[in-house]
Amino acid sequence: MTKVFETESYVSMDAAWHQELTFDEPYVVTVVIENLGPDPVYGFYLNEEDFKYMIANGSVNDAIMSRLQEQLLCENEYGHTEVDVQFPAGKHFVCVELDGESKPEAIRTQFRFRLHEKSDA
Repeated sequence: MTKVFETESYVSMDAAWHQELTFDEPYVVTVVIENLGPDPVYGFYLNEEDFKYMIANGSVNDAIMSRLQEQLLCENEYGHTEVDVQFPAGKHFVCVELDGESKPEAIRTQFRFRLHEKSDA
């Protein structure tokens, strides 16, 4: 698999993380999230319209929540997860948050995020 993107960052109760991705045509990738710290993470992706709504309102509505459940990358993740995703053409936002619902006393955790082109084999 060819690495398309890689970064390392952190999330906390006060700081979520997101990355904008834009595709000219549908694109299949393997999303890898490695939790490098002691607290669980929650990962998902949204299209541009849903992301803007979430940022403007600080939450999501029922319609976005329904789509978000289908666009979940991981939840209560303490280790390593790999998920194949087919992104439609357009702008998308991949988000990682501290999973305070799974661990209310969670404070902060480091993580590594990677995208790989999906291999045909």
